[in-house]
Amino acid sequence: MIYLFHGENADKARAKWRRVIASFRTKYPSGAIFNFSAEEFDSARFEELLASNDLLGGKRLVTADRLLENELAFGFFH
Repeated sequence: MIYLFHGENADKARAKWRRVIASFRTKYPSGAIFNFSAEEFDSARFEELLASNDLLGGKRLVTADRLLENELAFGFFH
């Protein structure tokens, strides 16, 4: 499932994003959260996380913040 938060009110969008992360932590306390940002983007790691499955069935959340501001990430998604 993919959630996309956008809009003119960045504070409101970020608040919703933080609620999703908090909800994930509550539902899956042993789940893993991987964060990507415009400053820290690794295309190989991002692709690996999206394509692979956890061997033990663990849940994971992959977050991306302002990735299209990064030239490499923009090329990856474009």
